[in-house]
Amino acid sequence: MDLESRLKSKQTVESRLISFMEQAEKTEDLLAISKDLAKVQEEIETIKGRMNYLENKADLATVTISIEENKVEVKNLGDSQLKTWEKTKEQFKKSINFLISAFSSLFIFLIGYLPILVLLGIIAFIIIFIIRKRKKREG
Repeated sequence: MDLESRLKSKQTVESRLISFMEQAEKTEDLLAISKDLAKVQEEIETIKGRMNYLENKADLATVTISIEENKVEVKNLGDSQLKTWEKTKEQFKKSINFLISAFSSLFIFLIGYLPILVLLGIIAFIIIFIIRKRKKREG
């Protein structure tokens, strides 16, 4: 809790009650305001006492800080782990070789199976031709 702000708030209430007390004309009003003023003044004293108590405790407090250094060892990296550029070039070469190999395999497949593919193409052309003729006859 912020005791200083509570204290200021209670002191403001106290000053208002004193001004009301000075303006009071009836005895009943004066007694009610006096009762409220006594309660607020008691709360102010309680807050001031708590603040003094905490201030004395803070003065007597001891803070101990201990710092310990831990040794952290970093293992040396070998020469093979530091050759990033060489590894990058090697990986690039591997990817180019893979692409060449893949296209080469595709080319060999197409040329090797060319007679079968031509035969299948002719059969597919004949089937499509027959289907279109039937549709024209029906349509």
